Amino acid sequence: MTRALLGCTIVLTLALTAHAQNFDPLYKPKPGDEAVIGRPILLYSHPEMKMSAPRVVFIYDNVIASPDAFVDLGKFSASNMEESQTYILSPQRRAYHLRAGTKVKVIAKTKTMHAISHAELLHIPIYEVEITEDSLAGTHVYLIGSSLQMKAALQIGGAWTSSDVSMHDALVMEDDNPAFALREYANILVTDQNVFSLPGRARPSVIALAREKLTAAGITPPEPLMQGGIKPGLHTMDVPEEEPAPVAPRFGKPLAAPKEESKALTVDLLDTSWEHSSSGSYIYIYVKVRNTSGTTLNRLKVTASLEQQDNSIVSTEYTYLEPTVIEPSGVALAKLMVRANSLIHHYNLTFETKGREVKFNNRTR
Repeated sequence: MTRALLGCTIVLTLALTAHAQNFDPLYKPKPGDEAVIGRPILLYSHPEMKMSAPRVVFIYDNVIASPDAFVDLGKFSASNMEESQTYILSPQRRAYHLRAGTKVKVIAKTKTMHAISHAELLHIPIYEVEITEDSLAGTHVYLIGSSLQMKAALQIGGAWTSSDVSMHDALVMEDDNPAFALREYANILVTDQNVFSLPGRARPSVIALAREKLTAAGITPPEPLMQGGIKPGLHTMDVPEEEPAPVAPRFGKPLAAPKEESKALTVDLLDTSWEHSSSGSYIYIYVKVRNTSGTTLNRLKVTASLEQQDNSIVSTEYTYLEPTVIEPSGVALAKLMVRANSLIHHYNLTFETKGREVKFNNRTR
């Protein structure tokens, strides 16, 4: 839960604190949303005031005009947690400095990028957005998903707490980092009543969603810490890296498998195409499907296998379709971004959800 504090002046703190009252911590970006720019950070009112409570403020973000500028180098030392460079931003690419509160339209999640966040290596989602105001209206740019915010409903209100930041980060990154998200949800519940948790208690809506997320994953929500941060009998919080396997009942007949587990999951592949990026460095693959399973599909994952003419694999890439919850007969979209290679002749697609294969019928012919 500890976060890096940026060295900013008192003037900056006063100027931006108001933004912390206007954004919804439960927001998760999706294509078509009218969102705003706001990068949340914890900030002390003065670096010499050690006991002052930090406040969450929203600041500007620097965005890039091309996704090709995000180059994943994948360097990381897990043994000593050194923050080696995991990505670079090409200086040849045009960049923009967008103030907090700039209005944008979310176009799509285009890729993920390895970066160290919360003291671990995570897949950070990169979104394409269109600026919708001022002199840059109509310009398409790319930025990290956690910088996208949504205006809060009136009943939400109130300045953000560190739990709000944790919830927002977990929601933005849960599709690509499920184990990280589950740990964040559990941490929110554990620290909610810790008297040393600053700034302030978590709002009821955040607590409710954290419990719901853990319960849906088959994890019993932990109890909050007592005064001093200690709960008898709770020494470690073990959130599994993978989704937990079903547990057999202790007596009686085995529980019947859920309805969605009892039959094959299927989708219709309505459309797919590919094209090179303007620089020629990447290939974009577009996918459109309809859920024909007769049941809801959660977090449908599509993997593209880029192959040579002899069908040998050159590379693979995956992403999750939007929306992440696809109702029966619902349509979902995905855009994959893979590095171009002269050996690539064609590509194949596979689909899965929660480790289960989802078969597809090709309707594009």
